[in-house]
Amino acid sequence: MRAIGEDNLNIHKGWLEILNLGANELGLNINEYLTQINGADKPNEKVDIRDARHIHQHIIKNIHNDCFSIIAAKHVTPLTFGHYSLTLWTSPDVLTLLNNISDYSIALGTSIRIRFRNKDNIAELWLIDNLSCEKDVQLTTIGSILYLSTLLYIIRYAVFCDIKPCITVYLRNTPKAQAYADCFEKLFKCNVKYNHPIYMVTIDRDFLSTTLTYHNDKIYQQNKSSLKNQTIKMTSNDIVSKIYEILDHTSRWSELSKSGIASALFMSSRTLNRRLVESGTSYRGLIEKYKLEKALQLLEQPGIKKIDIAFQLGFSDSSSFTRAFKRWSGGTCPSKWHSIN
Repeated sequence: MRAIGEDNLNIHKGWLEILNLGANELGLNINEYLTQINGADKPNEKVDIRDARHIHQHIIKNIHNDCFSIIAAKHVTPLTFGHYSLTLWTSPDVLTLLNNISDYSIALGTSIRIRFRNKDNIAELWLIDNLSCEKDVQLTTIGSILYLSTLLYIIRYAVFCDIKPCITVYLRNTPKAQAYADCFEKLFKCNVKYNHPIYMVTIDRDFLSTTLTYHNDKIYQQNKSSLKNQTIKMTSNDIVSKIYEILDHTSRWSELSKSGIASALFMSSRTLNRRLVESGTSYRGLIEKYKLEKALQLLEQPGIKKIDIAFQLGFSDSSSFTRAFKRWSGGTCPSKWHSIN
């Protein structure tokens, strides 16, 4: 298995714990795979996502259950992700829990960006993967479903009540979307919609003030402080986070270039390419993920025209933007997202 390095795309080792417990529950022993991973017997180590993917795919192939990722996620505990999961479990209320899920999500790994949006009548968690995996969409799909399911279980366990009237799950357009939808409806009794541009969870606003069962201010503050220090260090070493920070301050997308971003990061274009490859993505892939996220935000603005969004994102016309949006989102039209917001 691969050695863990600063520049590699690593995820929290708690994901392996979830996969292992899920596999054991279904009668599959994966110890042989776990012992091959560098540092597998050491606590608080990171794991290369390619190794975790290999194990994840092996389990699904051998148990013949498309919904394994959703089933396995129930094994998450307050200790699974160290300071991160302890901070979530001991948060004072649902609103704070959701903010913490988003603000410190890099502790889970850099493969998926989690964004919390608190709107007038509803709150949203967006999950957008950073990976370039066009050759096998299933790899990014099963990882996203595991993330999504784990967050739902954390909310359920932390609140310690039935969440079904409060939450709607949105799924991307993938070959297994119907199977995933049926499983989410069965396990969480929540509403599920698919053919969506991104994976998303919406939470009724009335639910946000709900007090968490395990809130303990002392434990919460101690773990949040440690978590904050951990994420600051991780963000400073993460090439994707650095590029997103540059993009957040970009006003002229037509003038954006790889060489310009490399220069802003005090490195050559060749080094930038290498760092992105080591992080499981590419310059083009990263820019497209960012533009999708930005487009979704712009489409929420009342009265905005598609041509204005196209120009803001560096497209010459609205048709080019529409084609790109459908490619980024798995076939969803911009108008569909606009209509539900």
